Amino acid sequence: MRLLRLAFLPLSVAILAAAATTVPLPWYVEEPGTPLSLADCVTVDSRRAGPVAGDYLLTTVELLQATAVDVIRGAADSRIDIVERSAVIPAQISTQDFFDEQEDLFASTADVAAAVGLRAAGLQAEIRGDGVLVVGTVAGTPADGLLAAGDVITAVDAAPVRTDVDLRQAIEEQGVGEPVTVAFTRRQMRRRIEITPQPYEGRPVIGIQPQTVNLQVDLAVPVTVASGDIGGPSAGLMIAMTVYDKIDTDVDLAAGRRIAGTGTIDTQGAVGQIGGMRQKVVAADRDGAQLFLAPAAQLDQARSVELDGEMQVVGVEDFDDAVDALRRSADGQDGDAGSAAESSGCPYEAAA
Repeated sequence: MRLLRLAFLPLSVAILAAAATTVPLPWYVEEPGTPLSLADCVTVDSRRAGPVAGDYLLTTVELLQATAVDVIRGAADSRIDIVERSAVIPAQISTQDFFDEQEDLFASTADVAAAVGLRAAGLQAEIRGDGVLVVGTVAGTPADGLLAAGDVITAVDAAPVRTDVDLRQAIEEQGVGEPVTVAFTRRQMRRRIEITPQPYEGRPVIGIQPQTVNLQVDLAVPVTVASGDIGGPSAGLMIAMTVYDKIDTDVDLAAGRRIAGTGTIDTQGAVGQIGGMRQKVVAADRDGAQLFLAPAAQLDQARSVELDGEMQVVGVEDFDDAVDALRRSADGQDGDAGSAAESSGCPYEAAA
């Protein structure tokens, strides 16, 4: 019997080891992702477009369900956060639905960002929508019990809301703790309510799953972004910068540098706050970026990250502010700067 027990011991240890690496826990791992080369992954289909001299990096956060091994890694590595599922994915949304919505949000953000970049270069771009559909509300948030699935938001504090970007901008402008008046329709009846936003992932939210009704972005030239399964709105600023640098051949904002950054962008070019700032700064620094663009409201947070290199971190309020920051920081570079940084290629294919 003793020999039998000893024989089973290696198998038991192997099962426990396998469980530690494969059995999911009710937490998620947030760690620095691999930056994506937008110089290669953004295509502007125009004869006047040219290559970027340098690169723009889309920074990401790797989000995975945690195992016991991940919890140990998180305790040993300050770059890794272990967070409860509810801090990442609202309780009433399935994991698959959440990630699907985030990919849809990336796609709509990329369209808006492309419009901002093209407009800056003097090309036409029109963004339209017929309001914001409430797909659902999140339990325990300000909108819970006040808004319902099927409602269509048309204004916030008398400012028209035509797209989900408009809605996010209006709420962020008001801030946390200050009530906003939301106008909406329910079963063809017009209504108004007051909602007080609360903080979530570094920005004010009311707690709905938004979807633009009949979103249409008409661009003077086609723009595509190959992004794989990347989701969320935080790539807006960097996509807009890439499109602008590519379409206007008189512009050389990258100036041979690896420019990383993060931030949402709205139809007027305003840059908004994002989550995962620490991991994104770490990823950019690790990838050799020389400069990092962060939302001005999160500049202190971005600068508090300990760096291994000499990356400069700059806060920007909007698209024009980011353009000015890159022009100022490029002054005084030598004439060979344009060949100093090479893009790393795009690992994804553009969607058909």
